[in-house]
Amino acid sequence: MQPDLTIIGAMLAIMLALTEAIKLLIKKTTEKRNGNNGSDTHAVYALIRRMSEESTELYKWHSKTDENGTPIWYMKKSIEKSIVDLKEDVNNIQKDIQELLLRSRLRAKPGSAEYRKIMSK
Repeated sequence: MQPDLTIIGAMLAIMLALTEAIKLLIKKTTEKRNGNNGSDTHAVYALIRRMSEESTELYKWHSKTDENGTPIWYMKKSIEKSIVDLKEDVNNIQKDIQELLLRSRLRAKPGSAEYRKIMSK
């Protein structure tokens, strides 16, 4: 079973946001140790605002779907081509099976057990 790619994208966005927040906290802690009282609180709010906007934008990208509800973000042409190729292969196999059945019916002698078995299917 394949994981939901929207969830993976959201987790990636959260991890990036947490990384930025941790970097900022390390910077603030270092500044406090060096005598800076952390007066740039507006930088923290700006960072949080930017992370919120980026997360919202990422959500918008990942929530777009086609008319069937399939996420557009993850649909690749190679997948679409594979599905078309698979459908053609299944159709070819079905034709081959019908041809084999017809040939076996033609070979069986009417009235024989083999003929009755083939015709009952």
